[in-house]
Amino acid sequence: MDFKHDLKSENKILLLEGSDDCHVVMHLCVAHKVPKEFCIYNCEGHEEALSKLDELLRYSRNERPNVIGIVLDTDKPEDNPSVTSRMDAVIDRLQKVCPDYEKHEDPDRQGTIIPNVKGFPKIGIWLMPNNQDIGMLEDFLLNLAKAKAKTKTCDYEGSLNYAEECVDTAKSRNFTSFKEAYRAKAIIHTYLAWHKNPGTPFGTAIKAGTLATNNEPARQFTNWLTRLFGE
Repeated sequence: MDFKHDLKSENKILLLEGSDDCHVVMHLCVAHKVPKEFCIYNCEGHEEALSKLDELLRYSRNERPNVIGIVLDTDKPEDNPSVTSRMDAVIDRLQKVCPDYEKHEDPDRQGTIIPNVKGFPKIGIWLMPNNQDIGMLEDFLLNLAKAKAKTKTCDYEGSLNYAEECVDTAKSRNFTSFKEAYRAKAIIHTYLAWHKNPGTPFGTAIKAGTLATNNEPARQFTNWLTRLFGE
């Protein structure tokens, strides 16, 4: 599915860093019955997402969307990753265009929502994985994997624990070359490789039930989407 659109025709927009993010959000919305009242847009990178936010804010008043959401990983910058720096990066973009936007020092645990002001859009900010910890989409997905219930045919929790053990053992034996910041990526891909349709995208894994959708992280995220775009 293509997540590129002419955004000048869209009134509610969710900016995401990549294709995986788009598919995960789409399938979580289906699982939680989130009304599809917004456009999902693939920005193809975290800096590109911030640039697209800036671009949308600078549209003429008649062309600006009413609501913009943005979802960012918090593993950047690599030399000093932090939730605060990601939050500041978004707030700086907002206040450079409209200084009347509220200043938020820290993200809301439930997902930040900043009211519209002087003809500028309402803004939603979600920092992966949970608005509190440094991480990325894959850390969020690990929480979905941890919530997968054991069945008669598979101990999913044991599977995830063993995937983590395998990744750490391989790294300790110098069998890997990934950066430590990408440990979650290595674990979730290893875990998914052992289950239904190995190699399928994250969104497909959610649809197939290999990742749970009924746990608190998934509910918090979809509740944020509903509050942002549905009210």
